[in-house]
Amino acid sequence: MIDDGAVRRRVGGQLRRCVTLGRFLARQPDVPVGSVRVRYDAEGRLVGVVLLVLTVAELVVVDVVVPWTGVRVVLLVLSVWTLLLLGGLVAGPAVRPHLVSPGSVRLRHGDQHDVHVPTDGIAAIRARRRDAPGRTLTVADGVLALAVQGTTTVELSLVAPGLVTVDGRDAEVHTVRFAADDPSAAVAAVGAVLRTNAG
Repeated sequence: MIDDGAVRRRVGGQLRRCVTLGRFLARQPDVPVGSVRVRYDAEGRLVGVVLLVLTVAELVVVDVVVPWTGVRVVLLVLSVWTLLLLGGLVAGPAVRPHLVSPGSVRLRHGDQHDVHVPTDGIAAIRARRRDAPGRTLTVADGVLALAVQGTTTVELSLVAPGLVTVDGRDAEVHTVRFAADDPSAAVAAVGAVLRTNAG
């Protein structure tokens, strides 16, 4: 039996990737007015570009090698769809960067993950490189890690174990770690908001 919820999530994810690719090509990042953008796409960019090049090479090989027109057309359509989805996946971090605003620090990983940390619950922030093996997003032992290529570079310490919103659900954590291309700039942006809110 097919799980309708799983099918909807899968189709929704594919459509979001196409929208993301469209926003990337139109140069319209998802950055609301008044928010500071914190980029995190540098680490994964090379891998993404290599995968895109390989997918284009696959298109050429399929067109040259497969002699049956019907099979070739089906494989080419699937390859083009894969290219679109992969393009959206690679463009996701550039279109949806982390955001720092007076009310919250919003940490994202393309269109896959969205974490909201209220600024009034942040006690300290520092640049700190840590390995984060496993999945991109993990919550374990009161620590939330949103990694890029298995690494985080910035650490938020919360005032007390508190609730953060992770992909629409609440999670109780005392530390939030995330990746940023320029950890010093991320620390400065969040620090500026914390000083403004305190003063």
